[in-house]
Amino acid sequence: MLDVRRVQIVGTQRSGSNLLRLLLGSLPGVFAPPSAHKLRDLQDLASRYGSLREPWNKRRLAADMSHLADLNALTWPRIPGRLPAVIAEMDGSTLAHAVLAFYDAHARCLHKDLWVSKCLENVHFIDQLNATDLPILYLHLVRDPRDVAASFSRAPIGPKDPKAIALRWLEDQEAALKGRKTVEDDNWLTLRYEDLVADPEGAMAPVCERTGLKWTSAALEFYRQDQARSAASLSSLWNNLDRPIRQDRVAVYKNSADTDLTTTVESITCGLMPEFGYVSEHVAVPTRVSVDERKIVRARDRELRTQLAAARDPEAEAVHLRRFRFLEDLRGQVPPKSGVGPDPVASQPQGHREDLMFVQFAQKAVIEWQGRLLLVRKSRDDPYQPGKWELPGGRMQQDESPDEALVREVHEEVGLKVHPGRPLALWSWRLGGEWDATTVIAVARLCMANNADVDMSRHVEDDFIERYGWFEKHEVLDLDLIPSARGPIATVLENL
Repeated sequence: MLDVRRVQIVGTQRSGSNLLRLLLGSLPGVFAPPSAHKLRDLQDLASRYGSLREPWNKRRLAADMSHLADLNALTWPRIPGRLPAVIAEMDGSTLAHAVLAFYDAHARCLHKDLWVSKCLENVHFIDQLNATDLPILYLHLVRDPRDVAASFSRAPIGPKDPKAIALRWLEDQEAALKGRKTVEDDNWLTLRYEDLVADPEGAMAPVCERTGLKWTSAALEFYRQDQARSAASLSSLWNNLDRPIRQDRVAVYKNSADTDLTTTVESITCGLMPEFGYVSEHVAVPTRVSVDERKIVRARDRELRTQLAAARDPEAEAVHLRRFRFLEDLRGQVPPKSGVGPDPVASQPQGHREDLMFVQFAQKAVIEWQGRLLLVRKSRDDPYQPGKWELPGGRMQQDESPDEALVREVHEEVGLKVHPGRPLALWSWRLGGEWDATTVIAVARLCMANNADVDMSRHVEDDFIERYGWFEKHEVLDLDLIPSARGPIATVLENL
């Protein structure tokens, strides 16, 4: 089995990392998912899993990482047999081993030769990644700190105090330079955002050479991808992702009338700016900020963020908070004793694993319009039911009510706004044949729609839907339906 190649982007947010991720993800053989923040978010929780040499503890950690991926604001692909695949890839006993195994498992299942992690904060965990002894190419993406500050000041989340922004940039770059000393020359590349937008092909040439990737101009069409469009529609954080590369995002700070922002940022970062080719315009000598002063700056920044939180879109905010709430729930739980119970992977014989059942709840929408029923067809690359027809809908997410989940799923898949009604059928199926494959319990509910104007532009890549159709009732059972859904759909037709 060939090794999966690994690329870790490090640096500071608002530096064009999603642009770089989408460019790389547009090249053949590359798996480039959104940020998952697993290494950062699970740092203080790692001890609750006990020794990761024990299969039971590995499984618990892999299950929590999987749930975090499912709660991500930007969607991750769903692969069959995720837990055993991650555990099989985990050749080590640290959190970093587990995180790398999670990426390895997805890349291998999706038949990709290389994966890209966009978790920029991993710049502070390079020592942990290095300790795995697994080969990783670090791409240090850096942007003019004044433009980073200008971008953060407009973003709905992130630091808002100018000094807090400057300190974040400074600390991230210092961590990168420190990490650079611990990594072989062949495993580190520094890339400036300004060079990337000015000449994408030229800037990506050393990246392609180092990774063995072949550049193609089709990568510049990244903004046409479903994941780029869905990200841009979710939040103003990513509102540039559904359009071509914009060179006018360089030296944006010069267009601002707020010269205090520029001066403040330069006062903290000017000592390190020349390292990356940036020239300070107002300040020659950097201001040293003591530990106590940094605490004051961060406290003031938290106040600013709290004040601005009320102005954010509550629906988008709820999506971003899902992972945070799950992590808070984990922190509040008493961890099970290490080694209690049987090893869920190796020790239990087939046919005697009834005590380990993983369940998710799904809803399907029965939408009728002028006597016709709406169905959708799975795409040919769907990992479970390629090319089969089914009712629109999907699985619930954490902190959603059943009605909220069904309304969201239908709107994402077919663009209709519906009012959920009474249940018409109940059934279940399993996602794969593995012993720990998730069981999905589903209910089909009658839904009222305001119109029949189906719009599939909102559905995300891992919905695996390629088309829709309105069918007369007598035509439905003649379609190539998902086998587990044929009986329930027949029940639905009887109850309409």
